[in-house]
Amino acid sequence: MVSQELSDYIKSQQQSGQTIEVIKANLIKSGWQSPDIEAAFQTLTTSQIPPATSQGSVNPQSPPKYILIAVAVVVCLLLVGGGILAYTWYKNTNPPAEQTAPSPTPTPTAPVEKTSNNSLSYSSPQQGYGFNYLKSWAVDKQGTLTVAVDPTSPNSKQCAATLEKLLACNAIISSTPYITPPVTAPGVTISGTPPIKTHTQQTQDLASQLATGSKATPLTIGTLNGYEAFTTTTEGSTYNVLLQGQKNMILIQFPNKKSRTDLSNGQSTILESTTEQ
Repeated sequence: MVSQELSDYIKSQQQSGQTIEVIKANLIKSGWQSPDIEAAFQTLTTSQIPPATSQGSVNPQSPPKYILIAVAVVVCLLLVGGGILAYTWYKNTNPPAEQTAPSPTPTPTAPVEKTSNNSLSYSSPQQGYGFNYLKSWAVDKQGTLTVAVDPTSPNSKQCAATLEKLLACNAIISSTPYITPPVTAPGVTISGTPPIKTHTQQTQDLASQLATGSKATPLTIGTLNGYEAFTTTTEGSTYNVLLQGQKNMILIQFPNKKSRTDLSNGQSTILESTTEQ
């Protein structure tokens, strides 16, 4: 029977890297017999042979861990790459709908809607008028007035519906409904929904009162947007245009302007698009 001590010694020497010849030489020097040494080596060799499978073949060793890790990494990279390619293809074949930047709404009761690439539409059913204005401008409802301002103009932040701050606005719009029930003035009969061009004197008087506070300045009569229009300049500092409609008289005022030729692009947009609602 092979000595366990001898077997353990041989195993330890093999694990330390000693060759069989050196191990045998050392054992003989230590007094071990050659047959015992050979028997121990034979026993160790037999015990290290893996058991045969049912087909008589030896079970293959499991692959090293680093190979499994490498395979897992490759699989993950393939999955991520495939996902990116799939997402890119989907985005290219299904482009998102173009969104328009939101525009400021002047008031809850005066909805704004896009009318062109450069302008928006303002509507005030309560006051009976509407107009277009540049998208870069701001419009606000101030009591019975509507004010419009170019944010890039000097003192634009001071624009408000108070007498000392109105001059900082770029446009001021207001309206006055016709008097009801019918009223008779010298040479003029006024009704609730009169036909156009029947209230010249009454309109002139009203425009003078609103624009200058008196009846001193005669107005230039013309047409604008299909309406009879009257214009004047208040003490050389405010250009006023009054439109006579079917139900209302709409007054548009441009502070610090003397005539229509002085108006900016944004002011002209408002003037040329104002209509009754």
